[in-house]
Amino acid sequence: MAHSSYRLMPISMATGQAAGVRAALAAVRGRRPGTSR
Repeated sequence: MAHSSYRLMPISMATGQAAGVRAALAAVRGRRPGTSR
């Protein structure tokens, strides 16, 4: 039970990676990360 939170780490790392990629793409395109198109 003490190590059950380790199972969530890959999910949270993937979510953080996706958020970083989206923010980087928005910066390159000169847009805010929360807007689409």
